[in-house]
Amino acid sequence: MEDDKKLNERQKKFVERTRKKRDDKAIEITNNLLGTLIKQKLPFSDIHYMISRVKGILEAKIGRVDFKNEMIDRYRRDFLKSRLEECKKNKVKLTGKRDEREKRCEKICQEIAENVLAEDVAMCDQKYFDDAIENEDEYLLISTVYGYVDAVYDKLCMIAGENKRRADKKLWKKPAEEITWDDLNNILS
Repeated sequence: MEDDKKLNERQKKFVERTRKKRDDKAIEITNNLLGTLIKQKLPFSDIHYMISRVKGILEAKIGRVDFKNEMIDRYRRDFLKSRLEECKKNKVKLTGKRDEREKRCEKICQEIAENVLAEDVAMCDQKYFDDAIENEDEYLLISTVYGYVDAVYDKLCMIAGENKRRADKKLWKKPAEEITWDDLNNILS
């Protein structure tokens, strides 16, 4: 949650909305899985293996997808060029009281910013942009589906933990925090 402090309001709302949607979908998926987990009499400890295997399956499936599309790549490059032009038009000035260093360095800082925003600098490596666009799309898909897998894992662990506590209470006839070493010794003897 430390990273949340670095986000602007729009980004915070996006993260909050995404977490809620992810949790809702994870609960839905988990509820649909419970019957199968119970019927197959799978041990609680298999949860870790299952999630690892699911991620392996997803990695293999996503790895077989071609994220290269020349038309989309061209549109995205054109879009980035237009964003560069918009960035160059935006004027940023120091506000408030300036110290000597700020006054002394401002002109060169503005010049450097203008130079790196030039299309022949920022977009000089066509291969980099093509690879970045392709990787970005793949990473977006991976991070999205892995986020759901992690949320399902969290829900399964939560349900398993809660149900184990309830089963222990029923088995022991008392809450887990009241089980003593003597109780354990007696049942294991």
